[in-house]
Amino acid sequence: MALHPIDLQTLYTQLENVSKGVAFQQHGLQLREAVQQENYGKQLTEKEKAVKEAAQEQSETVRVKDQNKRNQNAESSAQKEKKQNDEEQDNVTEPKTVDIKDPRLGTLIDIQG
Repeated sequence: MALHPIDLQTLYTQLENVSKGVAFQQHGLQLREAVQQENYGKQLTEKEKAVKEAAQEQSETVRVKDQNKRNQNAESSAQKEKKQNDEEQDNVTEPKTVDIKDPRLGTLIDIQG
């Protein structure tokens, strides 16, 4: 199989179209790689943002826990003070009564009615 001059003529005319097609393919690959790199960069920034948000949430929960502990301590001290005040008021408002028991109580039966 030999190449005829007509075949070469057809090849030379189509050579420009083939080279354009190859250039488009190579340019398409470069664009695809650029888009993939851009998406990868976006994913990395989203991951970093998520980590920062998680760290902020964790620090906020620590702050909330500390505030809850402070509030509980304040409430417990307020409750202790209230109990002490109540006890003092009970001691002050109620006079002490002395129970006098009759030693004969319950030993005698009243038959007369």
